[in-house]
Amino acid sequence: MPRAAPVKKPSKSHEATVEALRALIRRAVPSASEDVKWNSPNFRVPGGDFATLNLTSKTAVRLILHLGATTEAPAERAEIPDEAGLLEWRGNDRAIVSFADAKAVAAGRASLKKTIAAWARLLDDAPRKR
Repeated sequence: MPRAAPVKKPSKSHEATVEALRALIRRAVPSASEDVKWNSPNFRVPGGDFATLNLTSKTAVRLILHLGATTEAPAERAEIPDEAGLLEWRGNDRAIVSFADAKAVAAGRASLKKTIAAWARLLDDAPRKR
């Protein structure tokens, strides 16, 4: 996968967290491409964008799992594995996971890898109109 364009530089304390999340997403969804949206790393599969890192917090890096830029959210929440209980649902089409540091990413790696892969399949399995 080609390296994405430059993004907003995370604070020094979050650089390792951002890199750990980028690596985990690449491992969970090898077919994903990376680009920049909202000045942050963004990941997409052929069906659309599915994950964006939010770098605005001083206390955490947030992984936003979403179903791309759509006008309508699904009527029901998808069945997504979340063995570690990391997802904070913000609607039927998006959830957030916050990480204070790279150790937190490592601690939830196995569960999170399954969660990210399942989330990407939502778009990969059923491409949506843009």
